[in-house]
Amino acid sequence: MELYYIFNVARGHRFHVEVSITLMLLFIFSNE
Repeated sequence: MELYYIFNVARGHRFHVEVSITLMLLFIFSNE
């Protein structure tokens, strides 16, 4: 899954953690 890939990338880049969380929230809201 793309989200899983984003999460793995975020683990190596602390700044991207916030971005990945934002993308996950947007993804969840988009499905609802």
